[in-house]
Amino acid sequence: MLVFFTVIFQIMTSCSEDKAISSAREKFLGNYRITQICDNVANPSYFISVSKSDVILDQIIFHNLGTYEQPVTGTVSGDTVVIPSQDVSAGMIGDVTVSGGGKMNVAGDEINLLLDVLVPGPNNTKTKSTCEITGRKQ
Repeated sequence: MLVFFTVIFQIMTSCSEDKAISSAREKFLGNYRITQICDNVANPSYFISVSKSDVILDQIIFHNLGTYEQPVTGTVSGDTVVIPSQDVSAGMIGDVTVSGGGKMNVAGDEINLLLDVLVPGPNNTKTKSTCEITGRKQ
């Protein structure tokens, strides 16, 4: 009997944790108008969309972030997102390595990210560029 109640308790606790993670992730989802400043140089604004991963519960997917050809993934915890180091295609310049993170504001309508981008250079070198990204939900 004790085993039965233990299993039921674990299932209920697990479901509650899943709902909290899912709820935290939901506020990041949507479409954003992006302003981006890399190494103190403003870039033209552009749009991105953020969707949820169908596989990993606390993961979101940034589509068109940095206008890269591939999506960039991040892991949500509360109102923060961590973007682990990942290589994405940047078109003619080749693959870049992106990492960083950011935060959603209290109102849930603006995300601020700080990204480090390693851009390919001559002789297999990479140059680091730091980008401040602000997205207003549309």
